[in-house]
Amino acid sequence: MVADTAEEAARMKERIIESVPEEAVGVWLSHNSGFDMSTLPERFTLRELQERIIAANASPVGFVGLLIAEHGEDGEITRKEFFHHGLRAATGYASTRTGTASQVADRLEEVFEATGSRGGFMLGHSQGGPRSHLWNLTNLLVPELQRRGRFRTHYEGRTLKENLAS
Repeated sequence: MVADTAEEAARMKERIIESVPEEAVGVWLSHNSGFDMSTLPERFTLRELQERIIAANASPVGFVGLLIAEHGEDGEITRKEFFHHGLRAATGYASTRTGTASQVADRLEEVFEATGSRGGFMLGHSQGGPRSHLWNLTNLLVPELQRRGRFRTHYEGRTLKENLAS
């Protein structure tokens, strides 16, 4: 998330988290696992959850698998904590970078150079966020990347195929 100041960008990120109700997180997790998360007890271990998901012929991988890797199968968690982790997964909170256009461009360039990847950038915005987030990407970050020679200013080809090949 890009804004005129780093503080403003950080506030934008927090507003995304604050705007999503717990019920929506449960629906997102249920959809992605195939298991009805509304049936969770108030406290459970991740092993118990995994067993319940498998018993329901749903998918224990993905988000639950990541939690198990982080906390272990015997890690006990409350329903509220589980949905809190789910909220961050659903919104992409952990992977969302914030700052000014210059700060975010610095980070993108750092990753670009460190990984040896030369394919470009994938920029996105939260589906639940206001349009100003997308506006900030296109009107603050993209011009900064263009100034640095990291983002095209025009295309040579007339077709998508011609431009992808260049």
